[in-house]
Amino acid sequence: NSLVTQVVTQDFAAKVLSNEQCIVEIFKPDCDACHYNALMFDALSQKMHKHGLLDKVPLYRMRLDNLCPYLGRFLYAP
Repeated sequence: NSLVTQVVTQDFAAKVLSNEQCIVEIFKPDCDACHYNALMFDALSQKMHKHGLLDKVPLYRMRLDNLCPYLGRFLYAP
């Protein structure tokens, strides 16, 4: 189970930029390395929840093709 919050460009500022500390995973749906990384990120979310850290440092996941102006342009993933 994942406790990672999905974000899109429209809610990026409200969810991510409003936090002083957070971790954002940028992924491409058809990337094998991104898929493996997502499994590790999901496991990290469970560990952080178990130790009470997920409220202090939330984890977010965003698709590469969202073209978020705050992040610049990603030419490839991961």
